[in-house]
Amino acid sequence: MLTYRFIILIMLVNIFTTCDFRYNEGRKKNYSININRLKKNINMSNIQIDTIQQVYWNIYKIGNADDDVPGPSDYYIIASFKLLKKIDTNKLKKINILRKPLKKNSIYYKKWLPRKIKYLFDKKRKNLNIPIYSTRIFNKSPYLNGFFCISDSLYVYLYMYTQ
Repeated sequence: MLTYRFIILIMLVNIFTTCDFRYNEGRKKNYSININRLKKNINMSNIQIDTIQQVYWNIYKIGNADDDVPGPSDYYIIASFKLLKKIDTNKLKKINILRKPLKKNSIYYKKWLPRKIKYLFDKKRKNLNIPIYSTRIFNKSPYLNGFFCISDSLYVYLYMYTQ
């Protein structure tokens, strides 16, 4: 009797630890930590995967993709990475810096983001007053637009969308 309970418990633990919460906008923890699934959606060849300590991300729908009425069915990805070593910002000079200050938008903020990223979206700020980079190095069809920024030289915030 005890061994059956133990086997069922092991099976449940295995199921819950392999869950990926992609496309679950309604849940409290609506993010994924699965870096391999993220690599299927964005180009991560410019980042050494072994330097990433944490990753949180999710894909969200824009428009009425699940509706009977025809309309837009675009998506956006929000991801954050915590790296093991600081980013050399001199290497980033090759990447386009977006010239306009980025106005804060509630779509960029998610409750599951790390604190070091959340502070960028403080309600007292009107704009993000840090360098905002083009996502060209992360582009992978259909996610070809967006921006990324760096907080405390260890945290990367990424926003990409389809169009």
